[in-house]
Amino acid sequence: MTLAFSNVAIIGAGIIGLSVAYYLARNHGVTDVVLIDQGQPMAFTSAQSGENYRNWWPHPLMTDFTNRSISLMEDIAAHSDN
Repeated sequence: MTLAFSNVAIIGAGIIGLSVAYYLARNHGVTDVVLIDQGQPMAFTSAQSGENYRNWWPHPLMTDFTNRSISLMEDIAAHSDN
């Protein structure tokens, strides 16, 4: 077995994890990133919920993180023509 290492590991491939990976690559040149998730990317935020996402959380900090991530995802959509 060969092990590969990355500079950054992001746990979770939901809206927040994907946004962080994109932001690091686009704004900081960090391209050696691995996303770690037990399922498919966005599995609990789009595939399981009618192809939409939520920004309601019981804790305000998580709501802020998600709202910022949604903004980053919208930025990706605008720059990539979806």
